Amino acid sequence: PPGLPPDQWAAMRRGLRATAHMALGRVAAERADHAGAERALVTALGLEPGDHEALYLLGVARLAAGDDAAAPPLGAVAQGNGPLAANAGRLLRAVHGRTRPATDFAAYVASLRFVPPNPPEAAPQPPVADRYAGSDACRTCHVEQYERWQKTGMARMLRRYRPENVIGDFSSGQAVEGRARAVLDDGRHFIEVRRGETQSWTRYPVDYTIGSKWQQAYATTLDDKRMLVFPIQYSRDHGGWINYWRTVDAPGSARADIAQFHDAPQDAIYQTTCAPCHTSQLRFATSADRPEAATFHEGGVNCETCHGPARAHVEGVKRGLPLPRQAIEPPVRFAGLAAAESVAICAQCHAQSAVHDAVSSGEVNYGVRGPWYRVYPTHLVSSFPRRALYRDGRFRATTFISEAFARTRCFQSGQATCASCHDPHPPDPAANPTSLKVGADDDRMCLQCHTALAAAPERHSRHAAGSAASRCVTCHMPRIAEALVFKARSHQIDDIPDAEMTARFGAEDSPNACLDCHRNQDVTWLSAALAARRR
Repeated sequence: PPGLPPDQWAAMRRGLRATAHMALGRVAAERADHAGAERALVTALGLEPGDHEALYLLGVARLAAGDDAAAPPLGAVAQGNGPLAANAGRLLRAVHGRTRPATDFAAYVASLRFVPPNPPEAAPQPPVADRYAGSDACRTCHVEQYERWQKTGMARMLRRYRPENVIGDFSSGQAVEGRARAVLDDGRHFIEVRRGETQSWTRYPVDYTIGSKWQQAYATTLDDKRMLVFPIQYSRDHGGWINYWRTVDAPGSARADIAQFHDAPQDAIYQTTCAPCHTSQLRFATSADRPEAATFHEGGVNCETCHGPARAHVEGVKRGLPLPRQAIEPPVRFAGLAAAESVAICAQCHAQSAVHDAVSSGEVNYGVRGPWYRVYPTHLVSSFPRRALYRDGRFRATTFISEAFARTRCFQSGQATCASCHDPHPPDPAANPTSLKVGADDDRMCLQCHTALAAAPERHSRHAAGSAASRCVTCHMPRIAEALVFKARSHQIDDIPDAEMTARFGAEDSPNACLDCHRNQDVTWLSAALAARRR
């Protein structure tokens, strides 16, 4: 802390821990959790024995539990000159009257002695890396979930090169901007790049594949162990190769200039730019300035990224120990989590505003202090380029999916979570690339909460039941979010089509779900139609 000499840090930490335990004790006491209050307050006093507020609260909590051991902590407070001394004295008179000791009240108070407990010892923890067992350890018991997960995009987010994993067309020799092309030579995949149209091609091997569903990127390993991501990627949606960096970056981006690829632009280095969300348990041994020093447990998003470090669980199961009682304790049980905790776990990757910097000990995408999952600091939305949002304030980029969902009443009031609609290991990932829990019948996701609309959806939608216009997502999750190189559904779910915003900013900067279907109509019609709907 600024202004505090290092030799005082230990005392400061001890005091802060004592204050935190006292706060927990107060909450437990107010909830009549006598055992919890006793445990927290005794811990606080073990750290700060002379804290009269904690002593007084311990006495009150013990009195509420009918425990005569309330007298010693109250006596310590009554014998002092603090603001709680008089209150402690009044409570002690009640104890004195009930127990009727042989001595008078003054002598009784003077005889009380509170012996502070020893400071609690922190339970020994194994090194952070040793708390993770790896996905293969989950496979033994959770066979079905493991096999489903292996077929998902998360598991295949980063894989070492194998010819069968490549989805791009390397046979056509298609050149992008005249400077990059994919080639296949004797069964091996390469990408060739040149600085100018008249210069010779430099060949780089594909060492890693990134992604497996709508688009796939490729990386090569440099001599210093940095992984450099090629600027061209293969888009299934486009049926060909694109300069992806040029699609998503602001003008002037070094990595979008294919001619600069040989110089290894910093933003094209996998370990610092992509790895926080595309690999599991990423750590820099020394400094993030040296990406070649990065290590990670697994490529892709593994079981423990979402369910927490599982080594203790695996070893406990082998010894027949019971499962953890709290849902947030690894292995996490999402059905029992508070909405904020559940969404925070997904937001480790699905929040564009997250700042994926390494902590002081090197860890990037897993927690070493506080919760086991990483809680990131965030950029202000205003820090992002103008193109990240529509002029009406909605997010334009689908990478802000967590931020958009956090704005909704579904989350804020209804306590909905990502897991309310998505299953990270669905039965058939190939046929269900968005991992929806209910497959093609996505109205069921909304109707699990909005049950009153199920019987006659046309009354709400004003469109024929079963029609595309009557589906919940058509109006409330229109395809306006830019995802890679196609349009995805907005997750600012409870928004309704707004004619005023579209009239003010135009359909390009305030797209409207109604006009997406009624393409032959204009804003004047839209305003009249929505006004009639409200009558």
